[in-house]
Amino acid sequence: MKYRYLTIFTLISIAFWLISFLFRIFIVKLPEIENISDNQNVTYDAVNLLYNNDKFSAFILILKTNLKACVLNISGGAMFGIGTIINLIYNGFMMADTFLLIYESGTGFSVIFKRTIPHSFELIGLWLSGGMGLYIAYNILLLMKGKQSFTRQFYNVIGIGCVVTFIIILSAAYVETYISSTL
Repeated sequence: MKYRYLTIFTLISIAFWLISFLFRIFIVKLPEIENISDNQNVTYDAVNLLYNNDKFSAFILILKTNLKACVLNISGGAMFGIGTIINLIYNGFMMADTFLLIYESGTGFSVIFKRTIPHSFELIGLWLSGGMGLYIAYNILLLMKGKQSFTRQFYNVIGIGCVVTFIIILSAAYVETYISSTL
């Protein structure tokens, strides 16, 4: 019962992410843009660091990038969840865009999913942080209606959620850098 609302809002955050992911995969065709600077692409930077055997820098880059997305999700709750929703949609869209880029280079979807999904458990942290952002927005709305103020239970749920999210993101960055890169 204590985590019921967080569970509901996490499922809603998964839905926002998944809808944008599927929308990008099946509906949206982006125009090709030439002369894009690879220096602005985190995936490119991480792969380049791993190629140069600088695993610690790759680990920090992946950790920072994923933590930034989670912090944006959580803090987006202070903007009535709008920031959270935009970030979830953006991340779903960009993940699909990366999958399509790999697919268009000649790799089949089954191979892409087989090689990435088992190592992409940072998505759980992203979705959980999205659920926390929506949960914060919900509690702000309740406060504005005069129905409830922030309770001790609210702070416990958010605190434990933040710790769990951090552990997931930290573990995922480690697995991506030190385990997945060797497969």
